Amino acid sequence: MDWFFNEWVYGTEMPSYRFDYQLSDGGTTLTGKITQSSVSDKFKMLVPVYIDSGKGWVKIGAAMMTGNTSVDLNGVKLPQAANRAAICALDDILALSVQNSKLEADNWIALTSTLHQPRGSSGSRQDEIFLNPDARL
Repeated sequence: MDWFFNEWVYGTEMPSYRFDYQLSDGGTTLTGKITQSSVSDKFKMLVPVYIDSGKGWVKIGAAMMTGNTSVDLNGVKLPQAANRAAICALDDILALSVQNSKLEADNWIALTSTLHQPRGSSGSRQDEIFLNPDARL
């Protein structure tokens, strides 16, 4: 619990998160990248990962992030087919911003929507759907 107190009781840093992901094999395989930024090298956070199969968010695990870094999720087999995935889907960590981006290779449209602004924060949370990875260029 030392890392929690160091970050949230004694510290003043506010991380930002980005999750770019793809669902394949009919939604039963998750591949993606979680990025933590705007923090010092020693800042640690356990970032929860969720899927939604049409009945609400279900936590499937968490990624331990340290500093400004990224974690790759490579071919994670899901317990059931998912429609979407997200990090921090239930607002379970404090962050300046959280962005979830679903990438699909066959289409060309990019959609961004701001879901909410956390109470007491000037940050925002966005879910983005990039229907083609090249659409961000």
